[in-house]
Amino acid sequence: MGQVRNQGQVQNQAEDQQKIYQRWAPVYDQVYRGLLRDGHRTLARLAADAGTDILEIGVGTGLVLSHYPRRSRVTGIDISEHMIARARKKSSDRSSSISGNCR
Repeated sequence: MGQVRNQGQVQNQAEDQQKIYQRWAPVYDQVYRGLLRDGHRTLARLAADAGTDILEIGVGTGLVLSHYPRRSRVTGIDISEHMIARARKKSSDRSSSISGNCR
């Protein structure tokens, strides 16, 4: 059976994830851009085929944003403010709304 976690454990886990993504944010795009490009293109196409309003949960640094059609209105959320800051820069010329610190 699954382990029951109390709120303190969940909070600690979220803080640990924040620290990990704080370290990853500066290099994330360099590491994953080429590796995930085909998957990002496919994901963006499939999401856009479903409609113009897209919710991207775990938007990270916004690597997928450039693959959505210009007509798409993307709302991205992520737990990491450091990753979100990079996504916001990428979304500044698009119809995108990027939010952070989702708990």
